[in-house]
Amino acid sequence: MPNLKANTNNLEIPKGLKLADPYFYNPTTIDILLGAEIFWELLSVGQVRLGSDKPILQKTKLGWVIGGPIERAFNGEPTTSLVASVSNLELTITRFWELESITDKQEWSVEDHKCNQLYRC
Repeated sequence: MPNLKANTNNLEIPKGLKLADPYFYNPTTIDILLGAEIFWELLSVGQVRLGSDKPILQKTKLGWVIGGPIERAFNGEPTTSLVASVSNLELTITRFWELESITDKQEWSVEDHKCNQLYRC
């Protein structure tokens, strides 16, 4: 979802396509996050490219979803239709990656240092 209102004036979405979110261009809260285990189950055969440097429509069991570069409504800068902007969600994800990241600092034992030296040679 965009973090700012998106400009849809230059998008020629084919008539008759039922969008999963007809108001995708308006910033709002996220209803649900889907994991990869369900994401692939939702995809269907069907994709419409709206043009160079424009989003792609992908058919899903929920309706057509849109993703890719799209202009912001106010300043014309490119943004993406798939950027989550809910501050609590962003903070939670940041904290998750901080917890899950591997640091370079490691407490090595004397044996670890000896093994490391053997493999470096």
